[in-house]
Amino acid sequence: MRLTVLSDSHGAFSSLEKTVSDRFDDTSLFIFLGDGHRDIEKLVSLYPSINLLAVSGNCDFCSSYPVSNEIKFNGKRIFFTHGHLFNVKYSYDDIIAHAENISADLLLFGHTHTPFTKYSNGLYIMNPGSLRCNTSGPPSYGIIDVLQSGLSLNIVNL
Repeated sequence: MRLTVLSDSHGAFSSLEKTVSDRFDDTSLFIFLGDGHRDIEKLVSLYPSINLLAVSGNCDFCSSYPVSNEIKFNGKRIFFTHGHLFNVKYSYDDIIAHAENISADLLLFGHTHTPFTKYSNGLYIMNPGSLRCNTSGPPSYGIIDVLQSGLSLNIVNL
């Protein structure tokens, strides 16, 4: 089963819509990590059958989305949040400690506009970067294949 992980569109709706259009048929679940709730609302109106979960980011004023969420997906416990409440621009220590404390298998966050993947102590970690602009390199998103044997994390550049 496949997850497509999106974050930080900041009004770059065309990038968001293109990504969803390209991945719609091979994605079981889209996860949006915040900073673009208006883009998500517009996307949902174009794709009413989309299987999508979203959290709000620090720029999502008046958003009705939660700031974090936990789900089980194909037997894996996933914790996802925007990241600003865990100060991820300064250190990943707090967010990783939280994910480990709740026995997550996968941690997803955005906010830094820096794509990142890592596997550490049984925890898979991904920041898909930004759909609008990254700190270095082109805009990006994440693809995660959830298999019985483990997870395969990939960053895709736009």
